[in-house]
Amino acid sequence: MPTITISLSDLSRLVGVDLRDKFSEVAEYMKVEVNSITGDLAELEVTHDRPDYFSTEGIARSVKGILGVEVGLPKLTIEEDYGLLKIGNVPQRPIIRMALVEDVEIDEEAVRQLVQLQEKLHMTYGRDRAKFAIGLYDADKVKFPLSYVNMPIDEVKYEPMDVGRVVTGRELLTMVDKGVRYGKYALWNGMVPVLIDSNDVIHVVIPVLGSEYSRLTKGTRRVLIDVTGIDDAAVENALKVMAFAVAERSRSRVVKVLTPGSRSILEPRAIRVKVSDINGILGVDLSREQVVDLLLKARYGVEVNGGELIVQVPPYRFLVIGPSDVAEDVAVAYGYNKLPRVYPTSRSMGRLMPLTKFADMLANVLVTLGLQEVANYVLTSRSLMEAAGVEYYVDVLNPVSEKFNVVRSSIWPQLLNVISQNRHLLPGRIKIFEVGRVVRGEGVLREEPLLAIAISGPRVTLTDVLVILNTLIMKLGAKPTYRHTNAKPYGIEGRFVEILVNGNSVGIAFEVNPQVLINLGIDYPASVCEVNIRALWDSIHSIG
Repeated sequence: MPTITISLSDLSRLVGVDLRDKFSEVAEYMKVEVNSITGDLAELEVTHDRPDYFSTEGIARSVKGILGVEVGLPKLTIEEDYGLLKIGNVPQRPIIRMALVEDVEIDEEAVRQLVQLQEKLHMTYGRDRAKFAIGLYDADKVKFPLSYVNMPIDEVKYEPMDVGRVVTGRELLTMVDKGVRYGKYALWNGMVPVLIDSNDVIHVVIPVLGSEYSRLTKGTRRVLIDVTGIDDAAVENALKVMAFAVAERSRSRVVKVLTPGSRSILEPRAIRVKVSDINGILGVDLSREQVVDLLLKARYGVEVNGGELIVQVPPYRFLVIGPSDVAEDVAVAYGYNKLPRVYPTSRSMGRLMPLTKFADMLANVLVTLGLQEVANYVLTSRSLMEAAGVEYYVDVLNPVSEKFNVVRSSIWPQLLNVISQNRHLLPGRIKIFEVGRVVRGEGVLREEPLLAIAISGPRVTLTDVLVILNTLIMKLGAKPTYRHTNAKPYGIEGRFVEILVNGNSVGIAFEVNPQVLINLGIDYPASVCEVNIRALWDSIHSIG
């Protein structure tokens, strides 16, 4: 979980209540964990699904609801001015959303918190600026209208933040740390994206580094926010969080949107929820009035419509997608410690299922054969599955990370990834396996327990995997046979077999296609097998 640091005196100032001695008590009604409080500073762990908690502003907004200082939807006054920004052709980062927040009161701690929020969003949702990048500027230093355009790299000259001198675009990308790190996302055909104002002042090279001239300072009173990137939803979600955070420090809470379509993304959306459903999910018996009160404290808007509640979701809560999410926030506001404890009605002892014992036995045999067991997550990345040539997997609707955006349908791609990551530490032959679950099926999905083995090293062939399979299955009292079958794109034709036990298909084994090895950065040949443990169990027990 992301870790943030906040100032309790800054939080108290935003809330209007002295929280320096009682924040730990208040935090029990939020999805945060207090790691430590040292003097005025509190270190918190926050969950990925609450990006609004990545800075003091979002924490303050929720605390106001918990204490009843300010409940219901946070209010913004949204204005429009589409004449302040001209958008050119920037194919490498074509999407831009921009907003201007008026009447902001900024001090050094406020600057630190907004930069913390900016960077946490970059790391957790922006794929370290590959997906989107956020800029913050002192709007009084900008001569509008601004232009978002591509500029030849050799024509770029400005003073980036904390560099201390004017640099050229080429110097920025080759000599400045952030330029070296993020320049690959900026450069396209000798051009880089910039925001340049009517006085020809460059305020940022996107997504690299903003200008020293227009950086946020203690005296800033109008904050300009830009979010640029390659994914519409990600860019819009980042703008929601940033705009509401900056507005939390605004006296008037006036936000002016500068890009068409931005007004609607700063407005709430509705979810219909029944009180009975919330009670059913939580196992409580709250009245409609109690649920409404808790939702208002959780900073939702609520309208009563007969037996339903029309819940207005604040824009920065973009991960709230259904009644279960709303019920969770009711539980948090109610207090997890108040939820009823239900004890099991049965006193029977738990025990391992026969199939689980069988899987454990398979793992023990493979360890005695010299293989190393590894454990991967059931969630993995689409990019890994595509690099391995696997066409079927299950997408996650709202992934919190690009590393875990699909549910795996096979284990062997992750085993090859483990080999790739450890090839320099373990020279020579690597032999690993995993017992785990995957999700498969058409229409109706089902979990399946699999055993996967991967071997890589000089002169490794399909035979290396089949020798291990022979030994493993013969220890179970059966004898495997193998049948050549047409190779999938990730295997080599003529080196791809179906594994049969007692005439039943239980899995596949193959030599990995060299292109897959290149994609994953593996230097030596590799062979893998994947066995359905349930099918193997059924086949073993059908013998005789």
